[in-house]
Amino acid sequence: MHLYFNLIQKFMKKIMNLKSLLLLILAGVFLMSCNEDEDDNTPEDVITYDGVSYAMKDGVIYDYGAATPYIVPTHYNYDFVITDASLVKKTESDGDTYWSIGDETTFGVYIELYSPGTSSFKTGTFEYLEWHDDVTQADFDGKYFFSDAEVILISNNTEIEYEATGGTVKVLGSGLEYTLDFDLVLNNGKTLKGNYSGLFKYEGERGSAK
Repeated sequence: MHLYFNLIQKFMKKIMNLKSLLLLILAGVFLMSCNEDEDDNTPEDVITYDGVSYAMKDGVIYDYGAATPYIVPTHYNYDFVITDASLVKKTESDGDTYWSIGDETTFGVYIELYSPGTSSFKTGTFEYLEWHDDVTQADFDGKYFFSDAEVILISNNTEIEYEATGGTVKVLGSGLEYTLDFDLVLNNGKTLKGNYSGLFKYEGERGSAK
């Protein structure tokens, strides 16, 4: 009887030890998963260029409506500008208003996006399309694309610009509230990655700044 009881006790201890070990393993897997999720999360409203991260704060949309860099309008053109400082509304001598980068701006991104269709701008993933003399309308029909994107560095009132030579920009949102997710290669061999989300200011082709 005592031998049987002792065997039962040993068996139960083994089960408890196995349960404890299993719980420890599961806890470890959970923590590793959480850490991986944290590592994968890109900081919001931060763009990294050449190893330096910039906190983006403001943006404006330039709405050029139905357009195409070719002959017949086939796309809708939005230009986006985002900066690491507030944009400032200024007035020209003729009374027209426009958005200008503030004195505190040190970093900005400009990109000219074309979405298919001429009635309104559509969100999607825009891919770089190299523009050259041999490009035909068939090269961009039905595509979300851009051929012009720049990173702008400002120091001592001097601007240095580098142009994109490849990459993508993913755009989500509607109205004037958008998220732009950048993954660009530039003509100096550097990369630009990151995102910005916010309520954009607006400059319409047929109206004044809003």
